Amino acid sequence: MGEHVPQFESKEEEARFWEKTGLDQLSPDAYQAVEVERPARPLSATFAVRFDPRTVELLREVAKELHVGPTQLVRRWVLERIRIEEVAGVLADPTDAFPPHFELGLRQKILDSLMNSLPAAVEEAMQQVLERMDLEKRDLEGSER
Repeated sequence: MGEHVPQFESKEEEARFWEKTGLDQLSPDAYQAVEVERPARPLSATFAVRFDPRTVELLREVAKELHVGPTQLVRRWVLERIRIEEVAGVLADPTDAFPPHFELGLRQKILDSLMNSLPAAVEEAMQQVLERMDLEKRDLEGSER
């Protein structure tokens, strides 16, 4: 029997559910017929972005692991970055503590620095998790003896 669609506390929770759950995983009774009105004109624009073959290969690999299409993955990443820019970057409301041009540059330098350090921070956190897991595994093995 498939999954039912739960009640969601937030849009983020709902997004996480739909990122992991396809329609084919739902119970037949979880489907609900709805009427959809199509707008007179499209609500989106298409951007053509060129990548080298290695980048395309990596995008496809990541998308496959996340069970989404490469185009969906790129769209998700762009939308995530726009949310970051709205909160902390060039799209954020100015504070009036600095001249606008100076604040914009400062925000960009801070954001660039954080984004550049993110891969190392993720790797360090993963190593800590693995080390903790090893310790707990050894503790379990020691207590079983």
